Amino acid sequence: MDKIDAQALRPSNSRDLLADLSKLRYRVAFVRRTLTPHREVYQAMARWDFHLISKSDSAAHFTLLQDSLERAIEAVENARELLIASIATVTLVVARRRRWIYIRPPECH
Repeated sequence: MDKIDAQALRPSNSRDLLADLSKLRYRVAFVRRTLTPHREVYQAMARWDFHLISKSDSAAHFTLLQDSLERAIEAVENARELLIASIATVTLVVARRRRWIYIRPPECH
């Protein structure tokens, strides 16, 4: 993300960069929507009472599976936050270059 932000601040094609970031954001959103519904199922399988009806040697696997899912969801959430910040940076740079941001003219006396 640091490379993307640095590229955004260079006088180049930030507009193409914004399109790429938007595509990336949709991909991250897709992964997030795919992973999060599984959270409840994996949490249930990792509970102590579920191990009473499952094979005793599978208990550790369910716990590891749930831990792995939580780490993956956390990584996706972090990527999402970084992407949103990068999109804001690129949008600001493009807006300033195109003077979309209103700059108040000096008052005439």
